[in-house]
Amino acid sequence: MDNNIAPRITVLGVYKFAGDRSEYEELLRRELEASDELREQWADGGLADYAASIWDLRENAALVEALVESPDNQFDAGDFMQADPSTVRDNWQVAWMETYLSADGETCVSLERSHRHPNEQSFRVAFFIHEWKPGLPLLSSYGPLACPDPAPMPERLRRLVPYSPPD
Repeated sequence: MDNNIAPRITVLGVYKFAGDRSEYEELLRRELEASDELREQWADGGLADYAASIWDLRENAALVEALVESPDNQFDAGDFMQADPSTVRDNWQVAWMETYLSADGETCVSLERSHRHPNEQSFRVAFFIHEWKPGLPLLSSYGPLACPDPAPMPERLRRLVPYSPPD
């Protein structure tokens, strides 16, 4: 990386899931029908409770997309967190499912959370923050970042950064 240019992170968007619950439940039903493993896992019931808990996680989460320019060794996608003064720091929400994208945001570079960031002058990183609270600061390796108001999630990001709930 060029050490003469200061690292910079710009939040391009904060996105919420769009769609209604019946659409989501239909998607889960189709996934269940298509997977022997899932059918076996939910043979004893409990799928409705699981679906409801995942719906709640999704509905309260936001996908943040940021452009990273001239990163140095200090940059770590694991440093993204939303500061919430109403709770102790240990309960602040952190980046989930960090995904690196090309600089134009059209191609997934890596879904591996342990993967070091791309060795590029600029790239995008997308990640989920659970329990997103508009107006609270988003912290990064380089300090607090300004975030736009949440908008519906673009289809491009739905495809490139599919949501998977925490274990």
